[in-house]
Amino acid sequence: MPKDNGHCDEVPSGEITHYYKKPMVAVAKLNELVKVGDKVHIKGATTDFTMTIIGLRNANEDAVTYADAGELVAFQTSAVARPGDKMWLVIREVE
Repeated sequence: MPKDNGHCDEVPSGEITHYYKKPMVAVAKLNELVKVGDKVHIKGATTDFTMTIIGLRNANEDAVTYADAGELVAFQTSAVARPGDKMWLVIREVE
């Protein structure tokens, strides 16, 4: 059985382009496939948090289960994000 060594890697997956305070929603331009349920790390000059994506909306504001590289996608955040913050997909390595 595979053993989890607890080590995580992060893959650059996008950049925050807009943030809406009241609903706590970020818009990101993706450079990697991102799916509902993925854990992401959002980091910038004054931003640094990790969260699980619980929902995605595409440019037409349709709910989607995934979005591919090159797409703009909106999602609710667990903390304040800022335009220019980088988004990283958290990958847990398994031995």
